[in-house]
Amino acid sequence: MDIGKEVVSHIEIMYPAAIAATPGTFKTSVRNTVFNQIMAAIEVNDAGEIAARLKERKRARTELTTAYRKMRADNKAV
Repeated sequence: MDIGKEVVSHIEIMYPAAIAATPGTFKTSVRNTVFNQIMAAIEVNDAGEIAARLKERKRARTELTTAYRKMRADNKAV
């Protein structure tokens, strides 16, 4: 949880405009997401499982980021 709080603190310090542009739940969401990902990573301790998890996480991030970029671009076009 401390690492999640540190990430939030970094965002607040380095990108105050980003914090100002987000809802009040943003910081809690970031903190909890970091915590959840760390806890999930701790459960994986086999080299093959680690590699598979990293590959799957990269794929999921890419797909989600692409989908959100497309959605935002479509909304600007309207």
